[in-house]
Amino acid sequence: MDRFNLGKQCYDLKNDGFTNAQIVDKLDLSGDRRVRELVSYYTNISNAPPIYIINQSKRLDDSVPRAVAVEEIEETDLQQFIQFGENFSEEYMRVAVLNDIHFPDHEAYALEIVLKVLHDFRPHIIQDGSDVFDFSEFSRWPQTSFDAIHQAYEETMEPYKNWRGMLHQAVPNHRAFFMPGNHDIRYLNYVIEKFPQIYYKERTNFIQDIRRTGTWWFGEKRDIITVGQLAIVHGSVAGKNPAKALWDRIGFNYQITVAGHVHRRSMYEQTGYLEDSLTGIARFKTRVAATTGCLCKQRPSYNQSHIGQNWSHGFALATVDHKTGEVIGFDNIEIDPVEWRCVFGGKVYKS
Repeated sequence: MDRFNLGKQCYDLKNDGFTNAQIVDKLDLSGDRRVRELVSYYTNISNAPPIYIINQSKRLDDSVPRAVAVEEIEETDLQQFIQFGENFSEEYMRVAVLNDIHFPDHEAYALEIVLKVLHDFRPHIIQDGSDVFDFSEFSRWPQTSFDAIHQAYEETMEPYKNWRGMLHQAVPNHRAFFMPGNHDIRYLNYVIEKFPQIYYKERTNFIQDIRRTGTWWFGEKRDIITVGQLAIVHGSVAGKNPAKALWDRIGFNYQITVAGHVHRRSMYEQTGYLEDSLTGIARFKTRVAATTGCLCKQRPSYNQSHIGQNWSHGFALATVDHKTGEVIGFDNIEIDPVEWRCVFGGKVYKS
C-alpha cells in the first residue's frame, strides 16, 4: 500500500477514536512516530492545491472515433501529472511557461537564453508547447503524397527532439507537459482530411514521438491546466491589449493566468472585491492576466515578407506555494532581440 493511502487509513482510524498504539497494532506499523508521520503526510497532501486539467473546447471532430491505445496514453499521463502534484514534497513548485517556439522556425538565440535562465531557475514543471511546432506546410500547399508530408513532419520533429535533449541537460529533473496550440494540430487535421485511412497510425506516432522526449501528453482538448492558482492556457485572444482580453475571458478566476498565441508580451491586472469561482464569496484580491512573447523567428521561412513588428520574444516563470496554491512569484520575461539578452533575478543572461 502506498504512503498516501496508508496515511488515509491512519487518519480515518484516529477520527474513529483509535489510539496511536491501537493503530500500530491494527496496521502492523513500527511505532507511534510512524503513525504521526503518516497522518501528517496525508493531511498535508489532502490540503494541498490540486493540479487540474480543464476541458472546454472541441479541437478535433468528435465524430472520428479515437484509438483505445491513445486514450490510455492520455489517461496515464494525466494521472501521472496529477500524482506528481499530490506527492510533491517541496514547499514551492517552480513552473516555466514556454510558448510559440514554432519548430523549425525557432529562434536559436532566444532558446539559448531560455536554457541559461532555466538552468538557474530549476523549474519542476515546464510547459513546453503551445505551438511548439509550426507545420505551416499543411496550410500552405496541398500535398498529395504521403512521402512529402512525412518529410515535412520529420523536418519539424527533429529540432524539437534536439531541443528536448538540451532541456534535459539544463534542467535534469524537470517534468514537461505538452499543450497543443492551433499550429500543433495542423498535422493531425491534415492527415484526417487527406489520408483518413492512416489517421490512427499517424496520430499514435505523433504522440509517441512527443512522449519519447519525456513529455506528458494530455490530448488536443486540454484547454486550461492549473498549478495552484496559476492557470496556463494556449490562448486565442488578440487586440491592442491581449492580456486584458484574456482577463475578461477567464483571468478573473485565477490569481495568475498566462497564455501564448499572440507572440506578444502584455500584462493586465485588476484589484478589488472579486467573486471566487469555487465558493461564490467575494474577496479583496489582485488578479493578473499575461501573454508571453514568442520563441520563434520574427521573419518565418513561410513568409519572408513578414517582419513581426508587433511580436516580442519571451517566456514566463512562476513560483507556487504548494500548501496554499498562492503564486508568490511571477516574471513575464522579455528578451531583447537586438542584443539577445534578458534580465532575471538581477542577473543579465546573454546568448
